[in-house]
Amino acid sequence: MLKVMGIILLIMAGVAGAVAFIVYEEATRFAATAAKIEGGTVVVEIPRGSSLRTIADLLSRKGVVADPFRFYYFLRYMVRFERAGEIQAGEYEFRDGMSPRAVAMRMFRGERYRYKVTIPEGLRYEEIADILAGAGLADRNLFVKLCRDPVYIKALGVEADSLEGYLFPDTYLFERGQPIDFIIKTLVRRFREVFAPYAAGAQARGLGMHQAVTLASIVEKETGAPQERPMIASVFYNRMKIPMKLQTDPTVIYGIIRARGAFNGNLRRKDLETPNQYNTYTIEGLPPGPICNPGAEALKAVAQPAESKMLFFVSHNDGTHEFCPNYACHLKAVQKWQLDYFRRKGPARDDPPGKNTTPSSR
Repeated sequence: MLKVMGIILLIMAGVAGAVAFIVYEEATRFAATAAKIEGGTVVVEIPRGSSLRTIADLLSRKGVVADPFRFYYFLRYMVRFERAGEIQAGEYEFRDGMSPRAVAMRMFRGERYRYKVTIPEGLRYEEIADILAGAGLADRNLFVKLCRDPVYIKALGVEADSLEGYLFPDTYLFERGQPIDFIIKTLVRRFREVFAPYAAGAQARGLGMHQAVTLASIVEKETGAPQERPMIASVFYNRMKIPMKLQTDPTVIYGIIRARGAFNGNLRRKDLETPNQYNTYTIEGLPPGPICNPGAEALKAVAQPAESKMLFFVSHNDGTHEFCPNYACHLKAVQKWQLDYFRRKGPARDDPPGKNTTPSSR
């Protein structure tokens, strides 16, 4: 009886071995086939909790694998014999010509598709929220709420009333479904990385981080010409030394947006004369915080401003400016580049520009 049982076990072991060998051979052959994806690439979302069979059917419908039945058993083979683990939910990009093994390994490793999103310099946090929401990466209202949440802001180590100025403009890669907290922390971390080399330069000029970012945000909004940023920064440093009010239109516009929720594009003399905490025509020195999120060049300009005696600048109406060291020079520049220009083109606002600045170049 024992001999019979032994023979049966040997036969069963042989059959199991033969089956395993056949499965291995079939898996090897199938793993060598290639995807034929119309258009070259496709992004497929693997829902959380999907079974291997569901995944195989989904990828077959998308043209990623040719045979859902064989791919299902190939996935089972990888899980059982190769200890591949579990397929991770999320979006994956697959390219034409990928083998079933490459397809499977991408999902087992969790190599999810990441969306490229570019945040330009000089945007407010609400505008950044719009970009992220438009890309399907964040809920706009929650993003804005966190940017204003004092408890959350403090937890990030930022000493400010909002995250304005600390969301660094750059190109990022994010996966859909990532927490907003992760996205915000990524932007703030990038700000710290970029600002770090300029901290000492700003401090040498009497500015802490928050003041430096505030001044950089004004520099960012005052010129569309990168080469002018060090000179713009120099003008504001020179004004603060006298002391003289900064008198810069973008701060007034920011105060209007904060008070009214929007700006209609028409900056009036009344607006320049109406006090608010951001109106640098009525307050001394810097406003309480940044008016946008400045880029690296604006931060650098604040840390390394040009050496000059300039106190005024007037727009050439093309993104560049005329700089002057005194009021007499400035009046001539205003006459040439603003009053005469607006007489020809029509006024940009309901009365002539103020004596120190011009309508924002952005």
